[in-house]
Amino acid sequence: MESINIDPDDSKKGTIQYKSTGSKPKGLFVTTYYFRDKACTECKDNDGTDLPDQNWAKTDIYKPGLLQYLKVTEAPEFAGWKLLIYTDEQSFKNPIFRNEKDAARLEKHKAEWDEIANHPNVMFGIVNWPEYAIDADGSGDAIDNAILRMMRMKALYDFPGIPVFIRDADTLFENLVKVRSIASELTAWEFTLWEQLRRIFGVPGSPYKILIASQPNYHRQWHVHPETGQETNGCYAAVTSTLGSMPSWTDGSMWRACLAYVRKHTQMKKNMAGKRASTTVGKPSYIGIDEQLLSYVVIAKALEQVYFYYLEYIQVEGTKIVDGSATKFAPDLIAAGFTRYPSPYKESLDEAPLDLESTATLKRKDANEKTEETILNPKSIPLALSEEPQKVMQIIFKYFNRAARAGTTTGGGRRRVRRGRGTKRGRHGIKRRNRNYSRR
Repeated sequence: MESINIDPDDSKKGTIQYKSTGSKPKGLFVTTYYFRDKACTECKDNDGTDLPDQNWAKTDIYKPGLLQYLKVTEAPEFAGWKLLIYTDEQSFKNPIFRNEKDAARLEKHKAEWDEIANHPNVMFGIVNWPEYAIDADGSGDAIDNAILRMMRMKALYDFPGIPVFIRDADTLFENLVKVRSIASELTAWEFTLWEQLRRIFGVPGSPYKILIASQPNYHRQWHVHPETGQETNGCYAAVTSTLGSMPSWTDGSMWRACLAYVRKHTQMKKNMAGKRASTTVGKPSYIGIDEQLLSYVVIAKALEQVYFYYLEYIQVEGTKIVDGSATKFAPDLIAAGFTRYPSPYKESLDEAPLDLESTATLKRKDANEKTEETILNPKSIPLALSEEPQKVMQIIFKYFNRAARAGTTTGGGRRRVRRGRGTKRGRHGIKRRNRNYSRR
């Protein structure tokens, strides 16, 4: 076990206890797991929320997702890699339902967690951070859910010399994990991505140090700076990846900037029930702290080192680029010679380009399962990482960075776009979470 300070400049602010067995990892998949037990006699598989006033999370998806990634670490391609799970003391000691009335389900929960906890390739990062504790005594045993998700970024600082792939507990492919094992497909997908990163980042003189996933139309309520009102294009935190040795993470400056952002915009206070809760509860900014860190800290400070994974997760692109109040960055794209948005998604399906004159405003949203199947196909990865999508996303974020420096409030972009039939998607741009903003 190794104890690391959360704040590198103040050892009294909190710690992370890293627990693992065996040798040090050669690479990491990094995720978060949290669980708040309550009487849940009517809970069904795959249900769950992570609202701060709800006491449980959708562990029926989280645990299978973690198991899928542990299977990936067993593959020869990822020999020496481990799965790092950030959690808090409460969740680590009490990771499953105690009040489960269905004996078969209870045994399933126990078996899944036992397999996770005892796997030779698992690491736990147990966060004790009284500053963001939700337990009434402020001991730090239970940490605010959104803060725990943000802690995945800490791995980029604590493990600077190895590949760190930040992922969601329920994976990028939530709907597929619900119905079948995707471990072999996930292994192929991750290995292809890793190969592509080595190809792009390894070119002599390459400026690129970190991969961040995004797409032109990803805009949600939490993609707004809580102080300035400055809107931005969103990022998908679940595909953030680095091969290590990014100077601003190695020297700690980027993590310090992340800490400063969080502390400035999120504090904890006692609510009417006497429980500690985030000051952002009831505000859109509560949900996407990690995505805000990517847009307003990492990209703002190191855009030239960012390579974008063009992830068509909310809607399929390929449409005509049209200047308007919702796409104020469009003139910059047009000036650079772009007439349509790229669509590696369509290319991977061998679909013909759209007729721009007749379908200029068409917004295609496939069923979630089809979207996930399409993205899970390794064929899509080099297309999503090709030169044209990278240039488009660089131009878009340069526009938002420039607008932020000028202190202007931009028009943002297309909002509340749904991906189609099935599970609704939201925070992390990806997962289903209750969007009752009167409560969150």
